[in-house]
Amino acid sequence: MSRWKSTALVVVLAVSLLGNALALGAGLQIWKLRQSVLGDGPTITLPRAERRALIRALVSHEDEMRPALSEVQTTRRAAVEAVLARPYDAAKASAALDALRGALGELMREGQMVLLEDVSQRATGK
Repeated sequence: MSRWKSTALVVVLAVSLLGNALALGAGLQIWKLRQSVLGDGPTITLPRAERRALIRALVSHEDEMRPALSEVQTTRRAAVEAVLARPYDAAKASAALDALRGALGELMREGQMVLLEDVSQRATGK
């Protein structure tokens, strides 16, 4: 193997290890945050079969949910840009975060409608 290929392989492996370390660190931070917010008690979740059915329902409604997902991505990008902008403009940052909150609310509404429709259909055997 040529020296260039060996160096490239080492660089790729180092970047991969760094990415894994960052992902592990982020996962631990999320777990710590979850523990501090929810405590050590059991969390209420849907049974695995129900979660899978809901995921299938969400995927089957992908075309209906795509605009809301796209809006969340757009408003999230705008919110990050507004918060990091220099000079910082608190009014613009606040407005961008309000828009993001609205987009997230709409996405939640869409998801809840899919959930309720799916549960209703399965409950009535349709």
